[in-house]
Amino acid sequence: RGEGRSDGSGGGSGGHVPPAGAPSDAAKGKGAGFNLMKFLKEVPGPLLAGITAVITTVMNQLFNLYKQRIDLTTSAERSAAESLEKQRGEIRAEFARTSVPLIYAVAALEERLLMYTNPEKRESLYVPTGNAEEHERLSGVACCSGPVTEDIYTTFCFGRVLGCLEHFRKEFPVNFDCGTHKGARIFSNLRSRISGVLSADDEILQTFTEKHFPQLTGECDFEKLPAGPLRISVASQAFCGDQMLRSRWENMKLPSGRYVLTTAAAKDNLLSFSEFSELFASSKEFRSAFSPIFADIQSLNQGDTRFSWDNFHKNDRRHLWLRLPTLQSSLVDMVDFLDPAPACRFVPLHRRKRVLGLPAENKPLAVREAVNEMAQIRDGRSITKSFLHSLNLYVKGNLAGDLLGRGDCPFSQSVIFALEEMGKPYQLSFVPLDPIPNWYYDIYPTGQVPLLTDDATIIEDSASILQHLISLKPSTKNEKRLRMCSNDVETSAMALSNMQRHLLDWVREAGSGLNNSKKSYDSKARENLLFDLNKLELMLVRFTQKSSPFLGGNSPCLVDVSIAPTLHHFDVVTKHLTTGSGVDDNSLGPATREYLSYLYSYGSFQKSQPPENVIIEGYGNVMSGKEPLDKKRIVWDVNY
Repeated sequence: RGEGRSDGSGGGSGGHVPPAGAPSDAAKGKGAGFNLMKFLKEVPGPLLAGITAVITTVMNQLFNLYKQRIDLTTSAERSAAESLEKQRGEIRAEFARTSVPLIYAVAALEERLLMYTNPEKRESLYVPTGNAEEHERLSGVACCSGPVTEDIYTTFCFGRVLGCLEHFRKEFPVNFDCGTHKGARIFSNLRSRISGVLSADDEILQTFTEKHFPQLTGECDFEKLPAGPLRISVASQAFCGDQMLRSRWENMKLPSGRYVLTTAAAKDNLLSFSEFSELFASSKEFRSAFSPIFADIQSLNQGDTRFSWDNFHKNDRRHLWLRLPTLQSSLVDMVDFLDPAPACRFVPLHRRKRVLGLPAENKPLAVREAVNEMAQIRDGRSITKSFLHSLNLYVKGNLAGDLLGRGDCPFSQSVIFALEEMGKPYQLSFVPLDPIPNWYYDIYPTGQVPLLTDDATIIEDSASILQHLISLKPSTKNEKRLRMCSNDVETSAMALSNMQRHLLDWVREAGSGLNNSKKSYDSKARENLLFDLNKLELMLVRFTQKSSPFLGGNSPCLVDVSIAPTLHHFDVVTKHLTTGSGVDDNSLGPATREYLSYLYSYGSFQKSQPPENVIIEGYGNVMSGKEPLDKKRIVWDVNY
């Protein structure tokens, strides 16, 4: 039946025609799939409960394992933090216990040295008093108020300072960290400076004094001043300091019948004046340690060889030495650090007079905060994060009258440009270089700028500082990372590594030929500078375009922040100082001019620019040959 199709076409037997409106087999297969509800109805209830229990058990076990790992990590971090805080607490307590005797010892010694440089102040200084016979028996001196007693007491003051320094060296041989890295760094540098001044020879102390006290060596007609007496080698300092520690003589019977008190029962861990006097008179070892100091102090007090500061104004070098004023000033710096003004707790301001009578320095905010934080630790007050910024940048400053502003250092400008571009908060401090202030030597003994301190990390070179900034991650949504340049840009920029030096060489040569009409400018310096400018032009043509005006694209990269200040200085110098010298604004290619124009309108670069007159003055000094010489740097070893 059905031999043919309804349309009359021949069809095979067994053909099936679905009724109208019924879905086709293809449509049925297309909509077929896994039906969860049907599966759950068909699965037996016990089996379904078992599967659910297994899944729940596995998930609970995984969650418990994860929680245990988190708890272990948190517990380890908490334990490490508690251990670190306990260690810091012990160091803070030790610092508070030891720093107060150090304040009194340093203050007493700086006053004694002031006495020897200003004999008329002797009456206002402390001299031990008491029964003359007792002093003669205890110290072996003839009287209690004459010059010999003063010399004994001054020797004792030296011993107290050396004892404190030796105590800190023994207790903290690697690094002293009481919870604030900046304060600890300044404290270590001050200790090292005192030790270095005591042990320095004539040449080293002369260089040190030229940096710290240029008025001392600059106004005298003679070439060099001798270091003078009271030179104590590093080994002798350690030996004398060890002799002053009470633990060295613990339970020893003195000639008076008394015993040296134990450290726990004594006021501090250093010998008292009466104990010092008895040991100086009775112990051969003790006397051998302090006899050289005592002899030098006696020589200061003798009539024909008495130190006379008036000789400084008379240009008389006979009794004028470098060690006394530099040591006395270093000791006052230590007092100012440990007991900061104006809230002086231990040493009033009138007892902090300097031999040189230098005016008070305007320390930057970062230094003032470090000093105040150390004072809080010493006094046992609560410690708060007083520093607004963990990044502190020290750059070359320019002194215009009484105001200190930004200097003309292009390397400092590069770092400022990078920090402004990153949006990182930082504390900027200006460092005048003629002379470099003492507060900066306290932070960094070599006096080099720019310098960046990132909490405990010190980075001392502009290239190293920029590499460190690249590694910093943004901490807020307003910050961003400093962009790395491509390998091609970095490779091409290596040819411009000496561009700043070539600019300085050219400025020097241009200065020497300004007044010489026959001067030829076809020199190696001119050739090097023009080569750098041509290389920069080729780089900018290759790697920049209107949509990405920087070598790093639409924002500056490491190469941009490095070369932009030098290019800016070149533009200022050629417009104002070296016109007609063969290298001028026409030496810049069109791409370089466009690049420079975009830099001047870019916000981060604008914030990094020093005043134009400062740049003109700085390079004008280079042209006239008045640029400061690179003197030898003095570095006192913190750990002796």
